[in-house]
Amino acid sequence: TTDTKKKAALIVGNICSLANRDDVLPYLPKLLPPLKKCLMDPLPDVRAVAAHSIGMLGREVGEEEMKSVLEWLIEKVYEDSTVAERSGAAQGLADLLASSSKKTFDSILNELLQNSTHPRACVREGVMWTISFLPSTLGDDFASLVPSILPAIVSGLADESEMVAEVALRAGQVLVKTYAKSQLNMVLPPIKEAMMDDDWRIRQSSIMLMGELLYTLGKTKAVGISEDENDTGLSNDTVELLLQQELSMDTWIEVMSSLFFLTTDVTAAVRQSAFQVWKSVVNNTPRTLKKILGALTKLCFDMFTSNSENKRTLAARCLGEIVQKLGEFVI
Repeated sequence: TTDTKKKAALIVGNICSLANRDDVLPYLPKLLPPLKKCLMDPLPDVRAVAAHSIGMLGREVGEEEMKSVLEWLIEKVYEDSTVAERSGAAQGLADLLASSSKKTFDSILNELLQNSTHPRACVREGVMWTISFLPSTLGDDFASLVPSILPAIVSGLADESEMVAEVALRAGQVLVKTYAKSQLNMVLPPIKEAMMDDDWRIRQSSIMLMGELLYTLGKTKAVGISEDENDTGLSNDTVELLLQQELSMDTWIEVMSSLFFLTTDVTAAVRQSAFQVWKSVVNNTPRTLKKILGALTKLCFDMFTSNSENKRTLAARCLGEIVQKLGEFVI
């Protein structure tokens, strides 16, 4: 049963935490097989407990004794198996990497990032699963990795495999929620840049990541809406003020300008995502537009000089929307 499996994995973890290395080593060959089996379990809770226990084993017995387990986990992460097995292996790998030496960790992370563009979708998916678990296993130590890992996540958002793109979005959401405040200067620029990507999938997913960031900073959440809503948003002034404080006024204006620009996107999925985030953090659209009008119109005019026909079309649509909403105020 599920409870039995969880209890078994927990017992192993408790043994590791209470016993010393010499006590655990003789039993390692007997402890590892059931943990590996639990790591491949269809139920997330069982996999999570097993992964944690493997991480504790790694910390207790040392890297050399767990070398074969590390190799097995990497093999399973890349294997064309079920989603449960791949994510379980990734979670176990993330926990074990937390107890590895810097040399080993850097080597495996470099391999993972290189394989983020591997020809096989199952390999790319395994990489994204591993990345999604690293923030929780590494804690504050993950912060320095954000600049090197975030580009791989953004690239994965546009993956031709729907599953890879979905896991990349999950990894991005975990990263954004974890580091929205402590590493804002690292997290924000790549997402803001990706929001203007030529690939609509990257635009849409980046908007969703920006939404997670704004919800975290503004202490709010997404609201379910449609494009037919009126100009009264579903947020409140407190959220807007909090975002201005957390981001700085200039950055808030830049972010909101990009967000409104994308509410007029030619792709419906992008437009709807941008519209939802906008309504979730804006209380009154005309009032907010007046605050960001200068930056927004500059963005539109900059896009008119773009080589991308799509961006020029967006600029025209956005200007039309501004005039419609603000009327004589624009003139």
